Amino acid sequence: NFRGSMTRRYVRAVLLESKSDKLTAWFLTTHFVVGADGDHADQLHRTLMRQNIEALGATLSVLRKTGYPIMGELDANIHKGTWAYAEFMQMMDRHGPTFHGHEGVEYAFTIDGKHGAFTSVKADIIPTSELNTDHEARVLTWEGHARN
Repeated sequence: NFRGSMTRRYVRAVLLESKSDKLTAWFLTTHFVVGADGDHADQLHRTLMRQNIEALGATLSVLRKTGYPIMGELDANIHKGTWAYAEFMQMMDRHGPTFHGHEGVEYAFTIDGKHGAFTSVKADIIPTSELNTDHEARVLTWEGHARN
């Protein structure tokens, strides 16, 4: 019994080109299972969380092979200090991200590629008090440069 948890999760990515700096980059987003990162989580939810982490890692591997940089934002539902945080960070470390803004539950990151890099990234947060949701929104403003 998944107690209402959706068992299907998707990692979505689109390759876009910035008009201002001509940087072509992947923009990635996803949402992980809720309530699976703590010691209280049952085995089924832990399994789903591990699948979510593995799916993101596999997607990052495919995107990195293209050589284009990656900008990602995800509602991971992973709190610092949990077993899931350790596994998530271990997977992310293999891909060399730079995290922007504070880490915890929501994550924003960039990964440079052989065809381009993010030269500066500014992270802002729109607080939940200004939104009709239980999560803040992450906003990344960047400058980048394309490489051949």
